Amino acid sequence: MMSQNDVFTLTRKSGRLISGLALLLVIAAALLVGSCKHGSSSSSGDPAPTITGVTVTPSTLIATRGESKIKQFTADVTGTGNFDKTVIWGLSGVGNDGASREVLSKFTQAGVLTINAGEDAALKELKFTAVSAADPAKSAVATITFRDASEVYDSIQLVGINGGNTPVNVTANEDGLFTYDKVISEAEGSAMFNIKLIKQSDTKWFAPGVDGTLALGYETPLGDPVAAEPSVKWKINGAGTYTITLDPYNKTLKLTGTLNNPALAPTVTGVTVNGPAKVDKGAGGHQYTAGVTVTNGAPQAVTWSVARESGNLADGTAINGTGILTVAAAEAVGNLIVTAASNFDTTKKGSMTVIVQEPASVPTVYSIAVSPKTASVEQGKTQAFIAVVEKSGFGDTPATVTWSLTGNDKAGTNIEQDGTLRIARDEPVGVNKLTIKAEITTTASGTKSDTATVTVTQGTLGALWIVGTSFTGGWTEPTPETGIGTAMTLEADGTFTWTGNVPATPSYFRFSPDNKTNWGDLKYGDWYVPADGANSGVVLGAAGNPVKFQTNDVDFNWVITNPSTYKITVNPQTLSFTIDDTRGTAGGITVTVPNPVTTPALGFTPPANLVIHKTGAGDRSLNFTTSNADYTYSWSVDGGTPVDGATFNVNAANYAVGGHSVVLIAKKDGVPWSPAPIAFTVEAN
Repeated sequence: MMSQNDVFTLTRKSGRLISGLALLLVIAAALLVGSCKHGSSSSSGDPAPTITGVTVTPSTLIATRGESKIKQFTADVTGTGNFDKTVIWGLSGVGNDGASREVLSKFTQAGVLTINAGEDAALKELKFTAVSAADPAKSAVATITFRDASEVYDSIQLVGINGGNTPVNVTANEDGLFTYDKVISEAEGSAMFNIKLIKQSDTKWFAPGVDGTLALGYETPLGDPVAAEPSVKWKINGAGTYTITLDPYNKTLKLTGTLNNPALAPTVTGVTVNGPAKVDKGAGGHQYTAGVTVTNGAPQAVTWSVARESGNLADGTAINGTGILTVAAAEAVGNLIVTAASNFDTTKKGSMTVIVQEPASVPTVYSIAVSPKTASVEQGKTQAFIAVVEKSGFGDTPATVTWSLTGNDKAGTNIEQDGTLRIARDEPVGVNKLTIKAEITTTASGTKSDTATVTVTQGTLGALWIVGTSFTGGWTEPTPETGIGTAMTLEADGTFTWTGNVPATPSYFRFSPDNKTNWGDLKYGDWYVPADGANSGVVLGAAGNPVKFQTNDVDFNWVITNPSTYKITVNPQTLSFTIDDTRGTAGGITVTVPNPVTTPALGFTPPANLVIHKTGAGDRSLNFTTSNADYTYSWSVDGGTPVDGATFNVNAANYAVGGHSVVLIAKKDGVPWSPAPIAFTVEAN
């Protein structure tokens, strides 16, 4: 006789519909067996046996992709009367796309599953199903989930479970779960711990919520793994014997065991429901809350449901997992029953009657809520706020939300009417410094408002642009609206630098943290501009040229009038900058002249373009020396009258502007003889 697994093997060869056909065959076989064994009730007059349920152990299994695995599953059938406990096993596959897929793994009707190492990489999980032979409507499924080797956790550590920070290492069982037995003595009273996950590729932590107290028999969601050890921990209260079961793949933690003192067992004593007693047809967003009274740290989570007092709900009427009720426009006028049932103890539930009514002719705003209620925003950054408006009427609310801001010191800190808060870069820091207010007014309900508080924190500047004539190729005074920026370099100490050439024409500039392309656009503009509120000439080498923020006036600029290659350094933290030439030196430049006696016509060639840089106040000179004291020197500039002396002073009246042709003439003392002059150019800054 062909076994059930033989049927699967033969069918698999006919195509990729095996997964869907597999379960149909299981059900058909179950119907056949059931009809043979239970065609009629007992002739003795006993009530017909009834199947109440089927469970499969284990219900979940983790399989490493590419590895073979053999696992024994068991099925338990419950019922009343003299019922048949036989089950029929079936196997199907689910791909990563959620569709059915062909499988290579084998099974027997004894519940033994052999996972094939060659299963398709697109196969996400296997479904191993046990169907009651007596009642095919009753079944249970074990889910076998495939994981790549890099996704498999090697072990976990319970940190602090036995006091201190010495971790307890726990390895996974063959089902991929981690279990640890813990005995808490009367003297200890409780245990607190964190969970550290160790994977082949990295290490993560699971973090509890603010209240990490575990209740016996409750499966707690773990949330997403985090990189750093959390400050809050899970806590087990009361002396007793416990087993901690952790499923890191489905992110659940379960605590089972026994308490030494049963009176300390967690219990749910009652559930109440609160929320609007009347709702309009076609309206949504009605928030209901559950009050759950507990003892000994029992969980307070609930499951929401809604039903009509009589009849069926209209399509679209529903309540979600957080207690928000939506009523369809087609819902009949009458009563709804909103129910919250305890997840920990499903026998404990609370309900309230909600009246469905026709919508009012005039929308009435009855609440407004700002989100988020609190926020921390850096200097120079933005934060979006939204206002959720609930109304009792039907249709759009004929009013708009008005936003306002208090507590700011700078005009650049403001809130726009779309709820966008902008913090000026020079707004002082402070905890709960700002108050955001959203307000709406309607004829029917008057004015409603809600507020949020904002903490201003120290800002960081990620980019800065220098904007101006000549060295950024931008704009021409006095209409700088077309100016563009050149990015400055962010240094390790948080300052920004720019090095570049400035020609002889005056160059105007300022700094933009936002790289503005239109200076008249105030929405995106914060500027570093002269603190004196005027077009300021720049002092070379002066530390701490004062800076202020400007958001609405484009006339303030710094000015460079001397051509050179400059380095500009901006310090956003101190609101200051320095500017210096990168080519010059303080004092004069000295050139040594060879002996003119042995080398007529001075015998040297000075540079064609000699730059003398002025880095601050005082004279800067070009000095010539020679080893022959019998010679003196004179200078002439652009054919002017010669001036005796060995020093050419660039600050003298005739020489202060760069680009002059200078002629050097030498003569022997007391001898009216002069070699040929030597000419070169001096560029003086």
